[in-house]
Amino acid sequence: MTLGKRRVVSALQKKGFEKDVDGKHIVLMYRTLDGDLSGIKTHVSHGSRPKDLNDYLIGQMARQVKLPKKSFEQLVLYPMKQPEYEKIIEEKL
Repeated sequence: MTLGKRRVVSALQKKGFEKDVDGKHIVLMYRTLDGDLSGIKTHVSHGSRPKDLNDYLIGQMARQVKLPKKSFEQLVLYPMKQPEYEKIIEEKL
């Protein structure tokens, strides 16, 4: 499976991640429902290529945001809300 880079960044921003550009990368840092920055972050290349994220990159991003790959795909593609995501990561930590 591949996911569009723009779609992933946009979906994560809607779920509580804040976007910052750091040189060659777009860094997405998670802000909790309480408004605190957590230590959870992921990044993607800032360049225009590749436009799609392959299975390997999706897996790496999922690991960085403390989710199994399938749950990360649900976070991006389906209406998993921020409270649901926060509940999952609280159980893992």
